[in-house]
Amino acid sequence: MPDWSGIMYRQSCTDPDWKDPSCPQYCLQKDQLEVGVWIQSCSLQDKKACCVTDAPSASCCNDTSNLFTFTPGYIQAVINGDGTNRLGPYVAADQKSASTTTTPAGSEANSSIDASASTTAAATAGDTDALPTSVRNAIIAVGAILGIILLISLVSLVFVWRKYSQERRLRREDREMTRRQQKENWPHHPYQGTFQGDGTGVAGARREMYVGEPKDAWSQRIHELPSSHKVGELDA
Repeated sequence: MPDWSGIMYRQSCTDPDWKDPSCPQYCLQKDQLEVGVWIQSCSLQDKKACCVTDAPSASCCNDTSNLFTFTPGYIQAVINGDGTNRLGPYVAADQKSASTTTTPAGSEANSSIDASASTTAAATAGDTDALPTSVRNAIIAVGAILGIILLISLVSLVFVWRKYSQERRLRREDREMTRRQQKENWPHHPYQGTFQGDGTGVAGARREMYVGEPKDAWSQRIHELPSSHKVGELDA
């Protein structure tokens, strides 16, 4: 006999006629209504399964007429002897968000998948609605504008700094050139002394010092007094 441990199976239903919507709606052949039936998963991708027949050595997946849509679910409850749910702490969150149906031990519960999908969809929708597309677009636009303004400010600052540095360098060069020109054109006249008037070289004669170009050669020569000029001695 093959080992069927870990394989899901369909148990019985409280409705002996299996007409209640809560009863699993598969493996409803006449000889399968009063006993549990093993469920063999044929394709998880296509979500197809079949009910294991009386010949366990043969795969029911080969009989396409026996296939049905089947989505493996999660066990919602394992009833203890005192009637409590052994899996209560693990399904408490799902029980708050969705109404689930307690099934016998070993049976599959499709309602848990629907409840989990609803909870996930609601959470995703809540996260999406928390930040509408228009708000996200506005934030992106504001960020782009601020980035452009910052870039323009940096470029303008660099341009102004370079222009200021260039003007400062030109002013410094102009001052240096003006200083050199003034130094080259500054007049350098030596002090020269000349003797004027008669009595050159005689004690008491007048002597002048002046700054400027030397006077004509006549003023620098010694001339004799004319014969008509009378010279007398000074009174004692």
